[in-house]
Amino acid sequence: DAAVRYANRAVEAEPGNPQLQFRRGIHRLAAGDLKGGWADHDAMWRKPNAVQRIGAPRRWAGDSLAGKTLLVAADQGIGDELLFSSCIPDAMQAADRVVLECDPRLETLFRRSFPGVFVHRYARGGTRTRPTQNYDWIPPDLSPDVMIEEGGLMRWFRSSVEACDAAGQPWLVPDPVRGAAMRAVVSKLGPGLKIGVSWRSMRQTEARNVHYPGLAALAPILAVPGVTFVCLQYGAGWQDELRASRAPVSVVPGLDTTSDIEGVAALAASLDGVICPSSTIGW
Repeated sequence: DAAVRYANRAVEAEPGNPQLQFRRGIHRLAAGDLKGGWADHDAMWRKPNAVQRIGAPRRWAGDSLAGKTLLVAADQGIGDELLFSSCIPDAMQAADRVVLECDPRLETLFRRSFPGVFVHRYARGGTRTRPTQNYDWIPPDLSPDVMIEEGGLMRWFRSSVEACDAAGQPWLVPDPVRGAAMRAVVSKLGPGLKIGVSWRSMRQTEARNVHYPGLAALAPILAVPGVTFVCLQYGAGWQDELRASRAPVSVVPGLDTTSDIEGVAALAASLDGVICPSSTIGW
């Protein structure tokens, strides 16, 4: 609540600064004001480093989608795409047709999970600080009337905690063949619960790392008897961390936990539970 008060003062002092409005949105979301929080969160796409979208139609402003084709554009990281894709079933009900842009690693998972949606990997260019995405891949018969960033859907479909609770059900469908293979692998790990673990994000900075206590913090959990722990960590360097810690965490042979999202989804669905910080694995 204090953060919201200070953020209000910052926005009042410099109302045209999208970064200040976006940060206020983060604080309002944390305080439970989802309606105001998501409205402020929209300022993200007005920031100087926002994605330049070449060939996209006007941005959807919450008006009726009846009879229209909606382009849902990928933004931020793969974890955000996974989280915000919870709104795709809502978009499918609201619009006549939906075109969904995504990270290439999510293309097959999203096609399976959202039948009837035209799913296509993004065509990304530019730089990390000024990315561009091109939409010349959209077929003429699916030319969209409006577009919205995937995270922007939250403003219109998740404007309250109650709306989030009502939508709280699985929306991703793992590959059944990969799932069967992963269940076979997991079953060979022995009796008892099989729990997946990860301990940090892929992006490590001083500001972000306060949210990720690391592998050592999991030691009391990893010491619980009768439980087999399975690695879901991704990114670079985690193998060395795991070896150095000598933690009792099993690694599935041949699974690329960074690039093979279909394999990770199949593995996660084969486990009894997952323990992780806020990260792609959590979403």
